[in-house]
Amino acid sequence: MSSVRVHLLGGLNEIGGNKFLVEDGDDRVLLDFGMSFGARKTYFDSYLQPRTTTILTDLIDLDLLPDVDGLYRQDLVDLAWEELDSEPPESAKAYEERTGEPFVHGALLTHAHLDHFGDMAFLDPDIPVHCTATTQRMLESIDHLGSGGIGEEIVEVRERSIEQLGSGAYFPGDDDVKTQRRERTIETCPVGTAFTIGPFDVTAVPVDHSVPGAVAFHVRTPSGADIFYTGDLRFHGRLTTRTQRLREYAEGLEPDLLLAEGTRITDAAAEDEAGVERDVAELLENCPGLGVVEFGWKDTTRFDTMQQVAAKTDRTLVVDPRLAYLLKQLDHRQDVPSRSPERYDHVEPYLLRRGTMRYNPSDYTRRKHEAGYKTKWDRDTIKPAWKANDQVTLRDPLAHLQGGVRATDIRENPQDYLLHLSYWSIQDLIDVDPPPGSRWIRCLTEPFNEEMALNIDRQRNWLDRFGLDHNLPETPGGPPGALTGLTHVSGHAAGPDLAEFYRSMAADRIVPIHTEKPRAFHDVQKDVVLFEGKGFAEAARGEAVVEV
Repeated sequence: MSSVRVHLLGGLNEIGGNKFLVEDGDDRVLLDFGMSFGARKTYFDSYLQPRTTTILTDLIDLDLLPDVDGLYRQDLVDLAWEELDSEPPESAKAYEERTGEPFVHGALLTHAHLDHFGDMAFLDPDIPVHCTATTQRMLESIDHLGSGGIGEEIVEVRERSIEQLGSGAYFPGDDDVKTQRRERTIETCPVGTAFTIGPFDVTAVPVDHSVPGAVAFHVRTPSGADIFYTGDLRFHGRLTTRTQRLREYAEGLEPDLLLAEGTRITDAAAEDEAGVERDVAELLENCPGLGVVEFGWKDTTRFDTMQQVAAKTDRTLVVDPRLAYLLKQLDHRQDVPSRSPERYDHVEPYLLRRGTMRYNPSDYTRRKHEAGYKTKWDRDTIKPAWKANDQVTLRDPLAHLQGGVRATDIRENPQDYLLHLSYWSIQDLIDVDPPPGSRWIRCLTEPFNEEMALNIDRQRNWLDRFGLDHNLPETPGGPPGALTGLTHVSGHAAGPDLAEFYRSMAADRIVPIHTEKPRAFHDVQKDVVLFEGKGFAEAARGEAVVEV
């Protein structure tokens, strides 16, 4: 029997939730540890959320996390109460104390999408996460902009413990949950050059995807097994140099096992980002009013497309403050073509209304990034600078407050702007009051579940109420929008591109991952490993293992 096994702990017969454990004897490494959106929605939604203190055992009981010893945080294991909670797996710390060796040497993270990193919040913070420098900067930005829930503890962990309440409490001496902050171990890896994680040799290979910094991983185990993990990739994006490097590296590689993403394995050839730029520009050329564009705030490629559209149509692109913050953090990164908004003459951050709704500085103390390019303010610096009107010191913290675009600006000259909004900020239409002839251009994927379809129906109500022409997709609740044209391309490669790429690698065996149509891989090659009838629950229970 081979000593090398790959445990598919997620990403099996579903899109997302990638979690793979490569095991060679007593040596192991993780490939991603993402959240499965589909599995989570089986039991939870926006209002029904996991309980914080018992989140680890709750998610394991529901087969939403794998029941594996040696992976999880000691504090979350310790919070389990033997009176009611299931016995948790052995923590990473306890495993290492018992055996003298860590259960895993590290976790390899392909890119900064939740379905690839979201469940890393529950991993022991001493398990090193290896990713590119750009992905690390992405994670830090996401952490800074998050709401601070336990599921967002990727970069900074708030370790919890049961301690006694002090004398000032209602019930002195009673138990309470206390937290202490600590940093997770994140190590940047080189791209295109081999490095080691314990006895594993690893190469991060650049790929094009809808977030910057994405890579595939080529892993060579201690006993010589050759495994290639694609992560998420596409061949129709703007980052052609990364795509060419990937093709050159992978051709004729002949890995023993290929963990191959197949999100769009049955889709026809994809359009490209240049088509999106062309069609959105045409829609705006004939738009006498406000242009509104909807795309994900972490999609820097789509931002680059829209800033080029804005330049061509003589408009100012007004961006979500989260995107403005992210672009500032990624500025000067060689693998990110986009730049900070300050570097463009036709890009400005949008100043949202908060608090008193009068654009006062104090309105943004809880969402500091919405006032400028900082997520933390030093009171001892900000307060005297404000009193002294020290514009140099206040420039970055209050950049948007001082120079951002407000709803009043857009109301006065709507034809001069291309406003970046989303479903979650659609209330701002009340403030900007778009005139007749304005257009909402959705540059996102089609709705693929009932909740997304309901959101589209609600969004259509808003757009109809304000008289915006739009291109919202058809749902059971309403007709499609009147606008047509190519306004979105996927972050995932289409079937023909995937088939050509995978055949060029000449892998011994392929395991379809990140796909709901694994049988389509039989058109790529004969030796395909399928786990039919198994889903997230079976994966979490360890029922999907491949020997290499």
